[in-house]
Amino acid sequence: EKAGYKQKYDGVLVDAPCSGDGTVRKDSKAWDLSIQHAMSLHRLQRKILRRSIEMLRTGGITIFSTCSMNPLEDEAVVCSVL
Repeated sequence: EKAGYKQKYDGVLVDAPCSGDGTVRKDSKAWDLSIQHAMSLHRLQRKILRRSIEMLRTGGITIFSTCSMNPLEDEAVVCSVL
């Protein structure tokens, strides 16, 4: 058992909350460019990704997805957790 989770999964799909900058063509008003917002999302995404990994069986797979194109919300999150 990892971190007290009794149920373990072969796979976890994380559709993480994000700034939505990848959807700016659909709704330009939905995009928040502030660094504070990006950093708060980065912290939340890291927390969600870590928890998803804790819920995996040995050899399990987590898929991490956002609709953002910002590396702070994608590659930086994954690299900081691995």
